[in-house]
Amino acid sequence: MEKITFTCETITPMFIAGADGQTPELRAPSIKGALRFWWRAVNGHLSLKELKEREAEIFGGTNPARRSSVSVRIDFNKKHLTEKTILEGQPSNYVDQFKNHFNLAWENFNRAYQGKDAAITYLFYSVLFQGKRPFIDIGLKFDIIFTSRSQECLKKVVATFWLLVHFGGIGTRTRRGAGAFAANVKEDEKNLLREWDIKFGDNQKNEIADFVQNNYQKVINLIKIESNSKKNTFTNLIDPSIFVSNHAENLSWNTVLSEVGKPFMEYRTRNKHKWDKMAIFGLPIRHKRGTVQIRKKNRRASPLIISLFKVNGVLNWVVIKMGGNFNIKHSSNDIEDLDVIMKKRGKIENGTASHQILENFIMKEIKPISKEIKSQDNE
Repeated sequence: MEKITFTCETITPMFIAGADGQTPELRAPSIKGALRFWWRAVNGHLSLKELKEREAEIFGGTNPARRSSVSVRIDFNKKHLTEKTILEGQPSNYVDQFKNHFNLAWENFNRAYQGKDAAITYLFYSVLFQGKRPFIDIGLKFDIIFTSRSQECLKKVVATFWLLVHFGGIGTRTRRGAGAFAANVKEDEKNLLREWDIKFGDNQKNEIADFVQNNYQKVINLIKIESNSKKNTFTNLIDPSIFVSNHAENLSWNTVLSEVGKPFMEYRTRNKHKWDKMAIFGLPIRHKRGTVQIRKKNRRASPLIISLFKVNGVLNWVVIKMGGNFNIKHSSNDIEDLDVIMKKRGKIENGTASHQILENFIMKEIKPISKEIKSQDNE
């Protein structure tokens, strides 16, 4: 049996709960669900049939029933989790408690928060102002243990875990910086990570951008399945745009997240009158004129991911514009804009989401303040 254990730590608030929707829980299925997402993102070029079949070989499936080839367990101190659980229930002053807990400099003005951390409320809007969800605080430590009889399957899962740790998170609002966590190797008796040349966490000699660049392409090569299929229909890491900050000093999570959240908030605010074009950032959008959505569906996840990661004890941000076709009704390889509607009081107004407005945000707001991570797909 092959085994690798990581010691992890939450680095941004993690909005995650159990069946009641109110009690924070950290469970293995949440980790496995996130791993499936990133594995699919790497293999988004496969047909849906092949994608499901190959995914089931590693993570298990239901039709036909198949057990996962890799076991994922979480170990943590339950008392520590209780201590790190903040704001149980739905207090009326939820946002103020969140603000005070993290000592964020917000000022309530004109029905919007102002100040250096205003972007945090913008990024976490749905869980602060709508759901009022409790969360797991930063600093919760927990172990994730991967075991498998197949070294090949374990390699692919651990490589996928690298993407989750450095590009994603667990829980709600992970595409906007919540639920991020750091990971360091705790146990690897057979030195498999050295054999696979995958590096996590601290004691890295390269600059941040070089560390991400080198490891990103390695894990992609380990995970990606070669195929003649070229659909690229689903949200994927085929020909993505990836940018990282390059901090050398350790800053607070809200300072680092605000650094990228502020231009994101300001760009969307400047362009909010372009209600249909801005739908590319994700749906639905609550607009003063109504609700923006796809004609037959209420939701469409944003192709833009903002997250934090920690290397050598220093926090940095990453921005990823995922590949794939935002317009899910089409199946061609070409990027196509999406027909959207504005609904209010029974009236419908038609519009079209624009990939160009997202591309402008990346090129004008993000690229000048970051380092770009190249991939074999976009070189």
